[in-house]
Amino acid sequence: SAWLIARAELLIAGDDRVPRVETLHALTRLTRERPGDWEARCALGRLYLREGVMQNAPLGEGLCQDAYRASGEHPRAGLGLVEAMAAMGRVALARALCVRIATTGGAEGHAARAWLEEDLA
Repeated sequence: SAWLIARAELLIAGDDRVPRVETLHALTRLTRERPGDWEARCALGRLYLREGVMQNAPLGEGLCQDAYRASGEHPRAGLGLVEAMAAMGRVALARALCVRIATTGGAEGHAARAWLEEDLA
């Protein structure tokens, strides 16, 4: 599943060389086969937030919410949920969760602090 999540991350970053529809279908199959794979669920949710024919922001937000719960509120899943809530216009909730994640260590805490600094600039 790691290679599939990596493909999704490339798509999320805007790499059009990765086949979007195939990646969405593969992630959907993976999340059905392994419902506890919160990383795949979060990646799938984030893909559904992206503009395009397959965009479905409410579904994306729901998948990110599920991933956050399934992960035990892991900060990486939290960042996906922040992204989803912001895409849905729930900016105050996104910011509050981002503030919470910013207090954690590691790359996720650093990313959350950077997002908050950008937001304040």
